[in-house]
Amino acid sequence: MLPPHLCWTDDRWPARAFFPLYSARGFEGGASPLILEEGRQLQPPGEGLVLADSLGGLLLSGGALADETAAADLVREVGVLLVEGAGPFLRAATERSDADEAAPCVLGLPGPLSWTQEIADRIPDGTTVALAVSTGTERRILATVADRLRAGRIKAIRIREHLGGAV
Repeated sequence: MLPPHLCWTDDRWPARAFFPLYSARGFEGGASPLILEEGRQLQPPGEGLVLADSLGGLLLSGGALADETAAADLVREVGVLLVEGAGPFLRAATERSDADEAAPCVLGLPGPLSWTQEIADRIPDGTTVALAVSTGTERRILATVADRLRAGRIKAIRIREHLGGAV
């Protein structure tokens, strides 16, 4: 079930949808939310602000699951899916249930300045990162994790089909 602020009955976007944004420290309550009007972004988000599903929010805040397991430990097992744009994020974040213990952590990059070194540093060692982003964004992401990739501490895989269309 979708949260109330994202509910609509057909393929059209609601008149206005609000998405909370997260930094490398977790939820940024003081930051303006990402606002979409009829599917179009009204303003670019600030630097270092991403969209995050529930597991992503816990990861970025350094939080724990209900059983007190660190979110980073579960992310290491299930991996991270990075998508570009609010539409692909919404699709990826809602296509699997929160109760699905194998569902990946989903982070969305709503703007060109969203991905930063601080966000990259929150991805735990031993994690597989799936990239469903454009080539330019992929290069920026890989540059921030290059040392960890070379050392084999994380693994990146590319998804050729962007969740909103071909990359």
